[in-house]
Amino acid sequence: MHPDILDIVDLDDMVKFHLYIQELVSKEVRRLLAEEKNDTYAGVVYVQDLATLTMSHLCRSNYHMFQVFTSFDAVNYPETIRRVFMINAPSIFTMAWKVAKNFLDPNTIKKIVILGTDYQKELLSVIPPESIPKAYGGTLDFKVTGGGPIKGIKKFT
Repeated sequence: MHPDILDIVDLDDMVKFHLYIQELVSKEVRRLLAEEKNDTYAGVVYVQDLATLTMSHLCRSNYHMFQVFTSFDAVNYPETIRRVFMINAPSIFTMAWKVAKNFLDPNTIKKIVILGTDYQKELLSVIPPESIPKAYGGTLDFKVTGGGPIKGIKKFT
């Protein structure tokens, strides 16, 4: 996420967007379970590439947003995470993680795996290669995009 996102997007709008994404994921999981005639839910696997994480991301407003999201998810979407992989984690993340994990349930913390640049084997232990983009060591022909500067929006002052 862009470090200045909360300077241009209201926290309430970010929460609404987060809710929208959570509901999309929940809907897709329900669809897949119905399609497979399966009532066992194994959880969602998230992969977060931290290669572009900098000190500017570790500001008070982003920590507050993290607290709001995790509190909301704990109440409304308990036990939906199977595993979270934080890949390409820079050393600055160690400091952020010490603070961030204070806001998470101990069961959630157990599901989070922090990895540096040697992450392919760990990802492949949970995710089939055809579901991992080639850029991350899989066989999925999918261009990973996103991040970077927010274009065309002036910062409010």
